Amino acid sequence: MRCLWIVARICVNYKATTMEIISDKRKREKEALSELKSLLKEMKNLRCPTDDDEFLLRFIRVRKYNPEEALIGIRQYYTLRDNSPGLTEILFPSALKHVFDCNIVTVLKHSDCSGKRIMFWQSRNWDPVAIDLRFVLAATFLVIDEITSTEDVQLSGLIAIIDHGGLTFTKMRQMAGQMTFARLHRIIYGYQGGMPAKFKSAHIVNNPYIFDLIYALAKPFLKEKLKRRILEHGKNVQNIHQHLNPEILPKSLGGHLPNEEAVDHDFMQRIMAKNDFYKEMATYGFVHD
Repeated sequence: MRCLWIVARICVNYKATTMEIISDKRKREKEALSELKSLLKEMKNLRCPTDDDEFLLRFIRVRKYNPEEALIGIRQYYTLRDNSPGLTEILFPSALKHVFDCNIVTVLKHSDCSGKRIMFWQSRNWDPVAIDLRFVLAATFLVIDEITSTEDVQLSGLIAIIDHGGLTFTKMRQMAGQMTFARLHRIIYGYQGGMPAKFKSAHIVNNPYIFDLIYALAKPFLKEKLKRRILEHGKNVQNIHQHLNPEILPKSLGGHLPNEEAVDHDFMQRIMAKNDFYKEMATYGFVHD
């Protein structure tokens, strides 16, 4: 009986401690949210959905409840859009359905062992004749926006898998044609600080030599922490299994699941169902005279 009493006390104490941690976190969020809204009111040249608490909390949680840092993140978020010409005009699901139908950028159905969601980018599915690069960039932006809309992802982070099999010279030429050195710098800067997400690792597989040349140009602009989290596996796809269980990966990555079964189709349908929401979100940003 005494053992049962001890176990019961431990469970009660654990529950009380957990509730206390959650209560403290909510209090910090509320205080940071109030201060962030005040800071945003002072920014006359930025239109931001200040009445959307969940949108603002993304940046607060990622920036560890620091409202000043969250403001910097929001500024970079909208700067990234500004630095991508023609992006806001197509930054809603109905304009990007043809990209999503090709499974160029998707989300895997299963998280990793620690609960991180996994984005999956496939170069082989991109036809540069049929789909302009800016639509691919917009689709990537939208997927990141949607996947970071939940608190668990904001706190636990993301994993990216980039399969560059099929990255032909034609595709690279279109990328080079639309990506000046200065623009590459601005986009990298924006993605590093302007996305309300913690990218815990990025796995690049089947990367051809020409990609390595482009990556060499981009590398000086990457933060040291991010450099350490980008892992190039080349043609040795099996290397990725040292980091991710093959049971949750598609067969194209040496995993156990058929490619169609590995993808989270419910997630993609959820994006398509939020067309009006994302159309409205695309109206926000910096106000230019």
